[in-house]
Amino acid sequence: MDTETFERLIADAPTSVKVKGVTLFNAVTATMKSYKAEPTAANLKDWQAAEAALEEFAAGLGESQAAFASIAEALEHLKAVGWKITRPSLYRHHQEGKLIARDGVFRRQDVDRYAKTWLKRADTGRRQRDDIDELQRKKADGEVKRLNLEIEQRKLILERDAGRLVPREQMEIELAGRAAVLDAGLKHWVHANAMEWVRLVSGEVHQAGALIRAMVQSLDEHINNYAAPRDYRVVIDDEPAPDGGASEEENPC
Repeated sequence: MDTETFERLIADAPTSVKVKGVTLFNAVTATMKSYKAEPTAANLKDWQAAEAALEEFAAGLGESQAAFASIAEALEHLKAVGWKITRPSLYRHHQEGKLIARDGVFRRQDVDRYAKTWLKRADTGRRQRDDIDELQRKKADGEVKRLNLEIEQRKLILERDAGRLVPREQMEIELAGRAAVLDAGLKHWVHANAMEWVRLVSGEVHQAGALIRAMVQSLDEHINNYAAPRDYRVVIDDEPAPDGGASEEENPC
């Protein structure tokens, strides 16, 4: 690519694009001179790589600067790349100044910019900006949830370190112990009060109401006593007694 062709190529490009193009063009010139001065395989490889990079840049720039000669061609392009637009709407937008022509043609970069600003996607019915905003909103929501979870986890760690949390295993042991105390207490309550209940009703069926009231009252007292905060000592056997053996509770001395 000669200098004149290159200058025409980047004439209307943004400054940042021009800088990149000039850098690549100068690299081609420098590597070509190096190869002519010292025709080694390494210098040839550098020259070919610089030329390939410049050609890729020129191809991309030429595509971005492609133009459509009429609104009909611009309409065909917009539909082909997935934008929702009709011919009357495109003409109206052109009249309103949303889609402009430069030197009698519609440049592709202007048409694409117009679509991203004013049109909706044919597949989603949403503006591209709306999709971006939705993705950012979901990302923000996810970040908030993550931060809240971290805060809750830190609170739990602080409460645990401060001794305000009971480990799950310890809580399960505590509940099992209290259940054992309740079971043993109820059984003892029944045995301890059985004779009194029998005397209370004198074997009379019509005294059942009095029996029930007495049992409920006694049960309430026992439950209230159980619910009071206190320490219990409970021994839980992990292994059953050997066959043929009897515990002290089954065979009291």
